[in-house]
Amino acid sequence: MNMLHKLALASTLFATTMWGQVSPSAWIVSTGGAIFDGGGVAAPDTITIVLDGTADAGIARTENTLWLPDGSYQVLGDLGLGSHSYTPTAGPGLYWLQYRLVDNNEGYQDQWVPFTVQSGYLTPSAWVSPSGSNFILIQDGSASNGIGWTENVIWHPDGSAENLGNGMLGALTYTPSGGSGQYWYQFRLVDAQYNYRDQWIPFWAP
Repeated sequence: MNMLHKLALASTLFATTMWGQVSPSAWIVSTGGAIFDGGGVAAPDTITIVLDGTADAGIARTENTLWLPDGSYQVLGDLGLGSHSYTPTAGPGLYWLQYRLVDNNEGYQDQWVPFTVQSGYLTPSAWVSPSGSNFILIQDGSASNGIGWTENVIWHPDGSAENLGNGMLGALTYTPSGGSGQYWYQFRLVDAQYNYRDQWIPFWAP
């Protein structure tokens, strides 16, 4: 081996020892622990960003940037290793986490982690079923943020309101208290982020 080859080998070994290897490892999970698929009506679900990795020279810091669906970006800064909560704020679409792990020699490696935020939904689907002289009010519906509670109001034929209170999905038995005529059941479905949707269901009491 000539002197030039020896110098090249020594330079390679020095660089490897000096800078070492940097290996970032990050991933995204939903609050339920599954792969995040988004959701939300006014405010999307919160996700968890998990940052990890190793560096031969020791870890100095992390640098984190969120690239949003419209091409703009949001600097999250040095979050440190571990789990961090984040609520997507730019609506549905494809997000990218640019995770940079920096070692004590200022060497670094980037990892790009994609996740998709889907459009949310909040859908009340109640109905009224006659049962003798009573009516069964079926409270049903779905929400991408999870269901918080229901609100139930009966509107009498004379226009007055009867509040049946708040509850969860299920069934209520209602006995008409405003005489004969057309009633309206106002069913409000509220999600875990306090968004709501109303459904109006008419029924007739003899």
